[in-house]
Amino acid sequence: MKTMKTILAIFLLAVTANIGLAQKNMILHQNNGKDYTTETISVDSITFADFQTPGTLTFDSYTDTSIVYEAHSKVKWAATYKGNYIGIAGGFDKSDIDLLFDEANPANIKFDGKVQLSTTNTFEPGREGPGHCVISSLGVATTQIADDITYRENVAQPTGWDTIVTAQYTIDDATDWATLVAAPGSVSRYGDGYVAQADFTFQGVTTTIPVYFKYLYTRGTAAKWYYCFEGTFQFQAGATASDPYYCGGNIKSMVTVTLDFQFTDI
Repeated sequence: MKTMKTILAIFLLAVTANIGLAQKNMILHQNNGKDYTTETISVDSITFADFQTPGTLTFDSYTDTSIVYEAHSKVKWAATYKGNYIGIAGGFDKSDIDLLFDEANPANIKFDGKVQLSTTNTFEPGREGPGHCVISSLGVATTQIADDITYRENVAQPTGWDTIVTAQYTIDDATDWATLVAAPGSVSRYGDGYVAQADFTFQGVTTTIPVYFKYLYTRGTAAKWYYCFEGTFQFQAGATASDPYYCGGNIKSMVTVTLDFQFTDI
């Protein structure tokens, strides 16, 4: 029995040693495509040349015309359908934001963003656009002004054409935007990021809500940098049409909005 214990101990030590060897020579993949090799499990000592040193990043897209809001940024939302466990989600095709970011001095940080509600994309085309339930649930006011008659070929018909009637609408611009504004002094450090006490305006109602966000990283080269952020906030959709933030009869839950922002040098 003693011999068996000794053999087992030697076997465990050998397995442990092999695991340790397997963990060495790790490949670290960097965002700009370069690979770095390290012979240690710890990566704390690895410094990537194209990442900003924490506490030094400052830029102002309000006034700095060399930094622009990059087109791949996204504003997304998610809720539950009729308050049960079925998810419904979407994103906006048109959004904009200005940001003054001062990593060393959070009290200087401010941002001013907006989305065009009628551009929401839910991956359910039959529900989207003027005259359908998605943008009306978001409070966008539309008016039907005419029927637009178009034609398409259909060889099964004697005439060879089908008549398709689609409605034309105008959209009330005053109801078509939701905004999010954080003034200087409203931002403070929170965990590994920041929290802003921001003014959220939606369906004509303005409420101060916490917006949690992080500066993720800066990637690129000296010729062109990309500054990346993520954020999130929530609001409760109203249950009836008279409630603030009513989102139609199908969304009565907490709505989570996710912000993925990227700024870049021109």
